[in-house]
Amino acid sequence: MKYYLIIFLSFLFMSFCKGQAITASGPVSFCVPGSVTLSVSPATGITGYQWIRTGADIVSATGATYLASISGTYSVRLKRGTLSDTTIGQVQVVSNPIPSVPVFSISNANQCASEPVTFNITNPLSGAAFEWDFGDLVKGTGISTSHIYEAIGNLISTYTISVKVKSSAGCISPASTQQLVIKQKPSALIDDFLNTPKFTRCASAGSSLDFSLDISNTSNTTTTNSLYQIDWGDNSAPFSSSSYSSLNHIYTALGYFTITNKVTGQNGCTNTILKTVYNGSNPGVGLSSGGSTIQQCTPATDT
Repeated sequence: MKYYLIIFLSFLFMSFCKGQAITASGPVSFCVPGSVTLSVSPATGITGYQWIRTGADIVSATGATYLASISGTYSVRLKRGTLSDTTIGQVQVVSNPIPSVPVFSISNANQCASEPVTFNITNPLSGAAFEWDFGDLVKGTGISTSHIYEAIGNLISTYTISVKVKSSAGCISPASTQQLVIKQKPSALIDDFLNTPKFTRCASAGSSLDFSLDISNTSNTTTTNSLYQIDWGDNSAPFSSSSYSSLNHIYTALGYFTITNKVTGQNGCTNTILKTVYNGSNPGVGLSSGGSTIQQCTPATDT
């Protein structure tokens, strides 16, 4: 009789245990200070709980759920009335640390705009990614990176540089920031108001080869520009002066030429722009027909 009673109780015990498991409310791998709620499902017939982390009972963790915020292997010992306790689980929870705040250096600070500034992480984390904000709406990545600022004027511009580190587990550190001062560069804009397309001459056959080009100084920092240097790109003598409003230059050969316009500001910073000039002829276009056609049916194609 006792034998059959043991078999019956064992069957009853297995019926209660069947299909029960620990379920998680979300990802079991997260970044500090995250957590995940663990619970038993289904909860039918359970009268008591004891949550366990890595083989040790968790003090006061005797509720139907447990908020896990520490890395470890979680299980739960279940009580079902007068039946023997049983343990289910072995759920691995990983609480990933937040990376330490990165430290970085800046080379070539307080220099002129248009010259590259180099940023370098001095405490790199293996396997991590670095996300830079250069303070001018431009982003960057990498342990070491460089950036060119395009500040126009004759004063200084100040930028807030920030960088964050993202670990291989996806955890992101607080930002590390530094201030960067850049000397502004002058404007070097020029324009051609006479030709369409600009800086282009398309002549008809038999006309002169000469292209008389008039350029206008459209720099918006003329009051603080101290030197203009223009190379016309055709081996002629370059232009150099402290000021000008417009200039004329004659190209005596056909082809493409590159104007190099370099402007220096009172703070010593320079800015250079390039313009392509074309002096050529209009292309020749012929038109021919394959012969006349009579009473074609549409749709029809003629060449």
